[in-house]
Amino acid sequence: FEAENPDPIMAPAAPEVKITFYLNSGPVREHHFSFVSFNPDFYAIFRNRRSEFLISKDQVQVMLQELETLTH
Repeated sequence: FEAENPDPIMAPAAPEVKITFYLNSGPVREHHFSFVSFNPDFYAIFRNRRSEFLISKDQVQVMLQELETLTH
């Protein structure tokens, strides 16, 4: 995460990227994250219909490229 979202309750638009994490333990094992365009440089990260943080689109692209590398 790179910054706090100045509008944490903004209504989410259609996400450009969705990620689901499955944990091995804990009361909630499945966690969903949606990355919605916030501006030309950042995504707002939504979890449970709230967005408290922003992440750069460049970082998300690097993450997706690394995932692609791992799966091939």
